[in-house]
Amino acid sequence: MTSHWFVTPRTLLRLLAAGITLLNAFAIWGPGTSAQESSLSPPDYSSGHQHEQVAAPDSEGHGNAVVFRPPEPYDLEELYRQTKAACPGTAQPCLVEQFQSVTARHGPRAAIDLFTLLKNRGDIDPGVDDHHIVHHIGHQTAMVFGPSAQALALCPTSYNYGCLHGFFQHAFGMGEITEKAAAKMCDNLWRDPSLPFKTGQSCYHGLGHGIMLHADYILPRALKRCDKLIWLPAQEACWQGVFMENVDAALEGREQKGGFTLEHPLAPCEHLDVKYQYQCFINHSAWLMKVYHRDVSQAAQACLKAPTNSVTACSESVGLLATSSTWQPALLRADERKTLLEDGWTICQRFPETSRGQCVVAALDNLMNSDSVDIQQARAFCGIVGENYRTVCLNRIGGDLRYLATQTEQDSYRQGKLLH
Repeated sequence: MTSHWFVTPRTLLRLLAAGITLLNAFAIWGPGTSAQESSLSPPDYSSGHQHEQVAAPDSEGHGNAVVFRPPEPYDLEELYRQTKAACPGTAQPCLVEQFQSVTARHGPRAAIDLFTLLKNRGDIDPGVDDHHIVHHIGHQTAMVFGPSAQALALCPTSYNYGCLHGFFQHAFGMGEITEKAAAKMCDNLWRDPSLPFKTGQSCYHGLGHGIMLHADYILPRALKRCDKLIWLPAQEACWQGVFMENVDAALEGREQKGGFTLEHPLAPCEHLDVKYQYQCFINHSAWLMKVYHRDVSQAAQACLKAPTNSVTACSESVGLLATSSTWQPALLRADERKTLLEDGWTICQRFPETSRGQCVVAALDNLMNSDSVDIQQARAFCGIVGENYRTVCLNRIGGDLRYLATQTEQDSYRQGKLLH
């Protein structure tokens, strides 16, 4: 039975990386749904919303008109007071303007810290999609500080690398940086032993967003650009960013026509070359939720009709939603809601028995794939799922750590015996 759930290390890396795409998709899919109406849990500012900063690799310019300058120092409480004076209400357009101006003067870290503080003090609707907001801060970073490695290094890694993604969306999407220079930045990040694999993967993922924009949302053209990257993990991460941007565009009605259809829910993924199908299907859940009106059971059943080698990816894509605090309110009735972990298992039980294990491992991966890895929470989830799924769930934690943590952090976790 457990053979249905076996996942290779390479597939594990791809699945964990896909968790980054969920929040943006929720913010834009479906009629009447917006970023303002999603249900993200506010981050814990009082405990120190830690964000590492991306190290600055070497890069090549592209005739940059913007000369890099270091951001000015800032006082967070003063920024908060200024923002409250400028935006006495909670209107998001006003706050977004404030984040842009703060980024321009003090850099993305200041804007992200301000956003976090506003959320935790109740000044921003808790349903606002944080990853999406931080994407825009990344756009502004590239615009103001230039599309260079120094500017990229200003981006914190918090909010699932939203700043880094947005940086490349703007820098490459607007043609302000060459593919060679962008790839060199990402390659250096991926090879840095002090950073998790997730950092380099997120860099190439962001590059994929930019490539799709630059390709005018013509999917074959964008995928061929990713194919030019020199090694497979970079290509896969780039494909993932392309497919995420493609789904976002489809949900907003901006895609090239003919790719997504209500009559063929698995398109365009089922029609692609086999090498692209995993990354396409692992990003397909938001479209399936639109087609099936947020019915997880129907979406999971549809995945069983995917090409044989893509059934797992499609099922795991839906499974990633199970432990998303943003998606759970959309997938469960109010009277069904309990805790984050219990709700995750409730959603997984709506999968066919043959793919329920795939939901469990994907749901665990989504729990682990956050700004601060919480192994105790992951173990607690494994204790809630059905007995037949507990062993594979617990075994998955170690594999997740190899992707999410630096080598030093992995050693620390092992010494603390948190994996046993």
